[in-house]
Amino acid sequence: MCFENLKKRESNKIKKEKLDVKIKPLIKTINEFDEYITTSSCSGRAGLLMLGKKKCENGFLFKTHKKIKKEAWKKVKPKGEVILFFFESANATVHCRDEMSAVRLIQIANDCGWEHSKIWKSNGHCVVEIGPNEVIEAPLAKHEIIMSKEGFNFLCEQANSELERSHKAMKELENELKRLK
Repeated sequence: MCFENLKKRESNKIKKEKLDVKIKPLIKTINEFDEYITTSSCSGRAGLLMLGKKKCENGFLFKTHKKIKKEAWKKVKPKGEVILFFFESANATVHCRDEMSAVRLIQIANDCGWEHSKIWKSNGHCVVEIGPNEVIEAPLAKHEIIMSKEGFNFLCEQANSELERSHKAMKELENELKRLK
């Protein structure tokens, strides 16, 4: 599919989809450039994941795109499956018109704190994945709880700190792109 058709299709999809409130201004700014279109994004999220024996059996016990509250600890109820605390920072996948525009976006993103950005080719398009790429994962329970409440509170504090850092990087990238427009 040519870039123009992809941009048109994804632009129509984005209008219909509900984006994370915090990342919406950045996505709108990126998509205002003729050479970019986002196909996936997240403002960052944290939560509890129950890991089944097979990947298709995994399920969220709780997830949020906001700061995780320490009360989420009450949802840790061991039943034999591993319960995992997780945090993933903000990210966006951006298709680019050409390699030069992809490299330009990577450079701008890196300068704004999205230091784990990468580029690859897919179906003839240059694709850039931008994000601070901070991840926290820690097992909390299996047959019984294996982490203290204090340990869980510490994970929440770390995740919330990384979420703030991620939101700051989003705003910085948005402002830099607006300045270049």
